[in-house]
Amino acid sequence: MGLDSFFRDARHALRGFAKSPGFSSVVILTLALGIGANTAVFQLLDAVRLRSLPISAPSELAELRIAGGNHGFGVNSDSYAQFTAPMWQEVHGNHEPFSGVFAWRPTEMLVGKLSEGKRVQGLEVSGGLFNALDVSPSEGRLIEPQDEEPDCQTSKVVASYPYWKSQMGGQPITPNTSLILDGKSVQVLGVTPPSFFGLIVGDRFDLAFPMCNPPNPPREVFAFTVMGRLKLGWTLDRASAYFGALSAGIFENTAPTGYRAEAVKTYKSFRLAAYPAGSGVSVLREAYDSSLQLLLAITGLVLLIACANLANLMLARVSTRQREMAIRIALGASRARLLRQMLIESGLLALTGTGLGVAIAQPLSRLLVASLNTSQGSIQLTIAPDWRVLLFAASVAVLTSIVFGTIPALRGTKADPNTALKSGARGVVGSRELFSVQRFMVITQIAV
Repeated sequence: MGLDSFFRDARHALRGFAKSPGFSSVVILTLALGIGANTAVFQLLDAVRLRSLPISAPSELAELRIAGGNHGFGVNSDSYAQFTAPMWQEVHGNHEPFSGVFAWRPTEMLVGKLSEGKRVQGLEVSGGLFNALDVSPSEGRLIEPQDEEPDCQTSKVVASYPYWKSQMGGQPITPNTSLILDGKSVQVLGVTPPSFFGLIVGDRFDLAFPMCNPPNPPREVFAFTVMGRLKLGWTLDRASAYFGALSAGIFENTAPTGYRAEAVKTYKSFRLAAYPAGSGVSVLREAYDSSLQLLLAITGLVLLIACANLANLMLARVSTRQREMAIRIALGASRARLLRQMLIESGLLALTGTGLGVAIAQPLSRLLVASLNTSQGSIQLTIAPDWRVLLFAASVAVLTSIVFGTIPALRGTKADPNTALKSGARGVVGSRELFSVQRFMVITQIAV
């Protein structure tokens, strides 16, 4: 099929749509709603589960965790904490698999005077975090190893781009730029780039500050998450084997005091392993992954029902066009050419419906995110179509055009020229075979 022939068929299809705007509008809107709902759910699933962190080479990022978890041992500060401060210090001194290793933990901070302060989301980070992630500042500079302080008196912070724009007016960062933190003035070193939201998918930080290194940190408080960027030639399995071999010494040197001998023995039996971390960490995955997949399956069934309904509409339209098809066959058009013409028509309808559906999916996705928010906090997700979402929408468009377009196209090309031309009517309506197909489509809708 040449391009000229394709464009002729496309123009013929568009003229046909213009002559029946009601039919075209119903088909396009039905597809737009069905595809839009599916794309909205997939877009949310993509943001929570599939999308990588906005950093360079995210596949190189690995997280160190206790294999199987610490079974509630000690005090766990949050859902992501896997390391105590002494454990982090041991790994920081022995990280051969990583070109850069870092630790972090989310926390809250009070900005302003003590009596009038406002709570913001803080991120305590080791000095190597931004260098290891290869994150460049939008303004000023970011936290570096020399910014870590042993006295735990925060004197420097880095602002996130949204916080800088909304709360600091987007003013240029200078050596004199400061904020009041817990009633004390602290220097603002710089601003992170707009795309960097941290390492927790579904959450954002406002201010990041350097980790402190007290001489005798608590041994029973699991407060930090530890990650690193794998060196060239290192794999997750090889890194796990390396840290597994070091684990006995690490847990021996960091064992807490004041616990029963049996508990300490359990602690010393822990083993570290490396896990992929290119898509960050998120409690949303555990909480909503299955629900989102189930919701995607349900919206897929709704789209299937819509396709069956549209196939019935197309069959009804075909019945009014059989005389047209018969005349074209009598004039020499092949049945394959007519089949191609009708598939192009259904493809154009599906393409238009998909474009409108992708547009509808954006507010629908945001509505889904808003429905997950609670009084304890809101979910912060970047909802925007990427290549996965567009590929998903394109795949759905192809499948829907095949589902609702193939059967009507095959039926339309079976017109008998002699019977159709002798009838003298605009169309040949009411054949027993056509009605049996339509009944089958209705039964399919009810079954789904």
